[in-house]
Amino acid sequence: MEAFVNRIVKYIDEHALSNQNVCIVVPSERMIAYLQRAFFEFYQKPILSPKIVTIDRWIQDLNPTPVLDKTSLLFELYELFRKDPVELNVDSFDSFMAWGQILLSDFDEIDRYLVPADQLFKNLRDIREIENWSFNSEELSKGQIQFMAFWDKLKPYYFALEARLKAKSLTTKGKAYGYFANNIDLAFASDKDAQFVFAGFNALSESEISIMKQLSIMGRAAILMDSDQFYFNDPIHEAGQFQRDLCKRLEQKTLPFIENHLGTKEMEIRVVECPQFTSQAQVVGSELKKLNTQQLNETLVLLADESLLSSILKHLPAEIEQANITVGLPLRQTSLRSWVDLIFRLQESFLRRGNSSIYYRDFIQFAHHPFILGVLSSQEKNEIQNIESRIINHNWHFLDRKKLDLSERLSELNRLIFEPWKNDWLRGIEVIQLLNEKLDLWLDEKNELERAIVRRFAHATVVLQNIMSKDAPTMSIASFRSLFNGNWSNETIAYFGNPLEGLQIMGLLETRGLDFKRIFVFGLNEGSMPPQNAINTIIPMDLRKYFGLPTPREKQGLFAHHFYRLLHHAEELLITYSSASESVGSSEPSRYIQQIELELAQINPNIHIQKSFYTAGNKEKVETTTIQKTDEIVQRIYEVLRGGISFSMLDKFMSCPLDFYYRYVLRFGEENKVEEDIESNTLGTIIHYVLENLFAPFIDRVDEAGERFQEK
Repeated sequence: MEAFVNRIVKYIDEHALSNQNVCIVVPSERMIAYLQRAFFEFYQKPILSPKIVTIDRWIQDLNPTPVLDKTSLLFELYELFRKDPVELNVDSFDSFMAWGQILLSDFDEIDRYLVPADQLFKNLRDIREIENWSFNSEELSKGQIQFMAFWDKLKPYYFALEARLKAKSLTTKGKAYGYFANNIDLAFASDKDAQFVFAGFNALSESEISIMKQLSIMGRAAILMDSDQFYFNDPIHEAGQFQRDLCKRLEQKTLPFIENHLGTKEMEIRVVECPQFTSQAQVVGSELKKLNTQQLNETLVLLADESLLSSILKHLPAEIEQANITVGLPLRQTSLRSWVDLIFRLQESFLRRGNSSIYYRDFIQFAHHPFILGVLSSQEKNEIQNIESRIINHNWHFLDRKKLDLSERLSELNRLIFEPWKNDWLRGIEVIQLLNEKLDLWLDEKNELERAIVRRFAHATVVLQNIMSKDAPTMSIASFRSLFNGNWSNETIAYFGNPLEGLQIMGLLETRGLDFKRIFVFGLNEGSMPPQNAINTIIPMDLRKYFGLPTPREKQGLFAHHFYRLLHHAEELLITYSSASESVGSSEPSRYIQQIELELAQINPNIHIQKSFYTAGNKEKVETTTIQKTDEIVQRIYEVLRGGISFSMLDKFMSCPLDFYYRYVLRFGEENKVEEDIESNTLGTIIHYVLENLFAPFIDRVDEAGERFQEK
């Protein structure tokens, strides 16, 4: 079976489409590199490559109006909300931000799916009126009136935002799609003889379908699908849902290329149940070690759960010379998250207390953060340890910043991170930028990962800084923190590698349009694939269904097609899932495993499924720890006894002699720490001290007869 990208190249050649005029529109950036290689392998000589572009970039480039970013769009909508708030005297950015982002997402879908906004908002308000209608009262309560007022304002907000952006010669991404669908001549703005090939698409919005249909009717577009009769001809199979709908909308029974491979091909499938999430990486790592270089070039490690990326990286065999990781390491999974949390926790503390004193826990986290440890010298680290000792010995809860300026470099960092922003968020971003510059400059070459994290973070904060420097609204630190985190938390650090050679490690969305002979699916648990993320919307699901907006059902169909499409070309499939119950449903294998076994394998006898359970071998012998009583140990025990025996010491000896030995004989006591409340051991010491001082005066005292006082 030929790879999908090779079939695209053959189709263009067989239909004599000129590379100079043809434009190939694809769903992902990753597919572009594979298509370019397919052209080279087909012609085996230098050629003029046709234009290959993602649909998102294609539409935005041809649209005459610039698309506004999400944060700026949120500020624009807030200005409308502030002039006409839902409730009187409630117009703060904090009260708006909770639902403003959801509203913008719904507005975008309304535009992208060409939904008549008037009709949708009227239906939405009618539904809310029915929900608030009651037989028992003739009038609505104050709360119900305010609730209805919110739905009344959605339509004015939508059209006011549209007019506001139009006046500024700006648009949204959803409106850009809608505008393109209604002005199809934009497709020929740069080339009147242009021909288009739409390849590898699955879930499409109404505007995208309209664009493809218009170009197809004009004879200027070919639509190539990567599908299989197994799920395409099954009217209830979710994997073929969108492609069946596309053919119906285009008024065609079929489209190239719908083939019959899943029902006839040979494929070896191994399903391995693992007791822990991380043990799956050991299974995949051991299987990768068996492959040679040529086999690795045809192998994909598919991350069903992308949070397991760090686990698979730790278990990659040393023999693998080339590996390309397209998922990227999310910044929110690095030490940057704790760094940002520390910065904002300090600012919240400054605002709450009204001074710049530093809570000792915040200082300790600051001093032990990987960014700071990578900057400080050995001498500076020793001086910080001395400060920590004084904090414990003197039980300090709050510190003066000036006492922490142990060196010129540390003084500069302290001045920045411990500076109160006083609700000046532009100053806050500026301080964070200065911290980024210092860390990037001072981190050693051995901390290259930390430097890469800081640089990527700095790039994300520059974008927010440019937006906030215009007309940012007044907001609380909680809202600014949410806005700030939303700006960088989705950023990733790319692992640069050869996208065409070596082992490929990808998430599901990166595999669109690509084919591999050998696939290792890592972490295929229910909830991770398909994901169970809810759709954040204010539009009820039945209304979304009526107007053709996506619902959870469509989302599941999207991921089902991506997964089954990968099986077209695969000859060997290894699936791992975890049976660890860390959350509800997390121990269940994905429904895809059951579907392959109960549906696909039943119609194709050439598919062989083998199930197994992974157990990690443990050949280590557990030995009882014994301590020989040497003369030195015996002497040390006598020293302990001469110092006095407490009840706690006897209790430790009776419950665990080893604990007694390490704690009192070797003096490996508990770690000293700052007490913010009176601990039980401190309270016991106080009671012992009081009793000692209370009864000490009566020791060796005698009465008038010369007799010692006796206990009664």
